[in-house]
Amino acid sequence: MKSKSESFKKVEEELKPDAEEMYKKGLSQALAFMLAIPGRLDAQARLLAKKLHDDGDIYIAYSVTDAFNLSISNLKLFWDLLLTNSSRNSADALHDWLLTPVGISVAITESISLIALSVMGNYFDEKDKNWFKSTVATYWPYLRDVMKALKNAYKGIRSLLQIANVLDNSKAFNFLILPMGLSFGILAALNRIWYRHMLSIRKESMRLNAKYLDMIQERKDLAANEIEEFRAAVRRQTTRVRVMALMAATYGGIIDSLYLYLGVMSLCPLSIPAFAIMTAFSLIYCVTCVATRLYEEYDYQRKLVITQAKIELALYTQEYRDILTQKFAELEPLTLEISKRSSAYLGSLAKRALGDTELDALSADEKQHLEEYTQPREKHNYKEFKEQHDALTSEIYEILQGFAKRRQYLQDLVLLSDSSAFLAGLKNGLAAYGAVASMVFSAATFLTLAAVPFPPLLVIAFVSSGLALLIGFVAYTMYANYKHRIQQTPEKRDPYSRLSDFLKNCTDLQNPEKMSAQEEVAAVLAEGLLLDPSPQQPFQEWFEIVRAANPNKGLKATDFLLNPLQDVDQNGHYHDTPLMVGLGVVSSVVHSLILGGRALARGFGRDAIDAVSKKDSQDIEMQNMAGKGQDYPPFDDYEEDKTYDEAKVKDLKEQPRPTSKQGSGRPVERHPDSRNSFHRRSTSMFSLSSHPESDISLSRPSQDDAVSIKALNSPRSRGMFSRSDNSKPTKSSGLTYAAGTSIISSDTRMGLM
Repeated sequence: MKSKSESFKKVEEELKPDAEEMYKKGLSQALAFMLAIPGRLDAQARLLAKKLHDDGDIYIAYSVTDAFNLSISNLKLFWDLLLTNSSRNSADALHDWLLTPVGISVAITESISLIALSVMGNYFDEKDKNWFKSTVATYWPYLRDVMKALKNAYKGIRSLLQIANVLDNSKAFNFLILPMGLSFGILAALNRIWYRHMLSIRKESMRLNAKYLDMIQERKDLAANEIEEFRAAVRRQTTRVRVMALMAATYGGIIDSLYLYLGVMSLCPLSIPAFAIMTAFSLIYCVTCVATRLYEEYDYQRKLVITQAKIELALYTQEYRDILTQKFAELEPLTLEISKRSSAYLGSLAKRALGDTELDALSADEKQHLEEYTQPREKHNYKEFKEQHDALTSEIYEILQGFAKRRQYLQDLVLLSDSSAFLAGLKNGLAAYGAVASMVFSAATFLTLAAVPFPPLLVIAFVSSGLALLIGFVAYTMYANYKHRIQQTPEKRDPYSRLSDFLKNCTDLQNPEKMSAQEEVAAVLAEGLLLDPSPQQPFQEWFEIVRAANPNKGLKATDFLLNPLQDVDQNGHYHDTPLMVGLGVVSSVVHSLILGGRALARGFGRDAIDAVSKKDSQDIEMQNMAGKGQDYPPFDDYEEDKTYDEAKVKDLKEQPRPTSKQGSGRPVERHPDSRNSFHRRSTSMFSLSSHPESDISLSRPSQDDAVSIKALNSPRSRGMFSRSDNSKPTKSSGLTYAAGTSIISSDTRMGLM
């Protein structure tokens, strides 16, 4: 039995509902207990999900049931295609064929092959050194996507054209079902292959970015060249890839929406007016599905950009933390000197010396101070000190402005806009409608087994309920987002404003304060790395569990396995026997438990994509993607967009440089006697092979350094540690090793939100 993981223990500790707290707020004990029940159920469900995910047995069981259902769907699709425009029923033809020796052998071979591939594909690791294991694990999801895409596209197009036939009161569109179904199915399969390939790259990029961020935050003494190396190593996607992903999501949404939301119209016959109204409602759900697929893709892109923005803010903090502290330290003596020479202070001493005030006469020290600081030379010194003071204050404000810009950009990414909240509400409402649809189709199946016609009123009520669900979830999501936004205090939105106020107090010439700059700067910079994102409700996960637990697949499996036991009626159609119905109920329960348990484990048991485990945070080895390098686009696909770089050139020029007249610049290389042994090794990894002002080329790490050898396994090792002879740093690259900084972050809003 596996031991509890750290994330499992964390869930167990943090998700304990507290009925006593509600009881203390004045609620009765019984009411407080009842209100705590949903929270307790949610906590227990999350604990179960973590256990199922860690054990992994639920995924093996799912791979068996899923592959078996795929084999059934493939055979049905084949006969549907074969008898598209035939008067013969494809289900009856499939039944007769499965009674022949050829049909039995083909069905058994296909089922066993798919089940074996599915189990191996879910059990093996893509990074396994064994070629066969890694190949099966890598390509099984693509094969499954092809089969699902062909089925969904054909059935979706067929449903659309059948609705057109009903509205046209003819069969004029039947001849289009086969060519359109096949054409759209092939395109859907290719689309899914590319989209999954792109998603795998993006997920790996998010994991690598999370690893880089963890490495940056673990270190407190990054050198300037190391900071630039981390900036260059950040994984990104180009505008071309992002636009293609949005197009792929749109096409996938169109195909899946036709399959998911038009099939309900075939449950029972309706009058033409009612049929037209229900069709209009279903088309609204189709359009909503496409819009939410676009939003999902945009949201995935946003999550990758969030990892980039976090790294940029963390690197900027590393770059300017010591500089900012040092500048505050330099500001204190300047402020005190200027205060001593200020006209207001000296004027008050002069008035006391002349007896113009009721205050006591000057002391000997004050008289000496007045005589000394009213000399022409001191007036000249006052002017110099004031110029230095103003220049230093301006530099500090510029650095703080750089912090504020990066923090605001990151905060805008993690907070949902009104349009994003609207689309998120549509997404939740559509998921709720999908869960209800699953239950309705289950009811239709059992009514069919009981020879009871499906009530038309139930279809009308079900389709109409979708609009209520969409409106309700949109209203709730937008209200929750609005409530969260108004709770964002100015201190939360811009924690660096505290340093601005601190700077004002420090530069008060009338009453200069004694500064504790190091503590104040450290506290504010640490707070600036903390974010308060928009709340995420687990509606999607729960609705997916309900949808996945559909018992129809269990009944379908029973019909397929016990095909010879079916009885034929007087019209030549086959029906289940009472024995098959009883076994079908048992099979449905088993399938519902397996499919629902798998959805529970995926929804609540897995860690976030960009989560870094404790082991990973202690191990500085970057993820070794050797053997999966073909999954990554060329190096240029991860370079920043030129249009974005050009838009940021002006901001880049306005950024402060980490040097000043006081000589507070960060050195490019630290002294070899640094106390941090890791830093001594990493400086050999990220060393500059030439003077910073000359053409920059990065040397490869030492082959004798164990840490460097590990780093060479990084998927960006060639890009990180070497530069081709013909390549030169461009102005938009932002590489200013001696005294510069850069803004390398990607804006993927693309005008959608």
